[in-house]
Amino acid sequence: MEQVLDVYKRPYSEDYPVVCTDESPKQLIKETRLPIPMKPGQEARIDFEYERCGLVNCNNRYLILQIALQLTIDLNGSNIFLASPSF
Repeated sequence: MEQVLDVYKRPYSEDYPVVCTDESPKQLIKETRLPIPMKPGQEARIDFEYERCGLVNCNNRYLILQIALQLTIDLNGSNIFLASPSF
């Protein structure tokens, strides 16, 4: 483990950038009932019931020691690609 952590201590090199990846599945949900708005002396009322609308898989790539992010979202087989300007 210490050898892996030593990689992050290396100085930045354009020839050998350090790239971290992360994959995170997310559940898509929507509210089934509209919230009741606030009234004087009463907070808004929100129902916690929801409807499942599928799953999405987010793949993130980070360049360490440089501000950059690449995000790919797989939504029902269709890829959506987002990237920061410096990536």
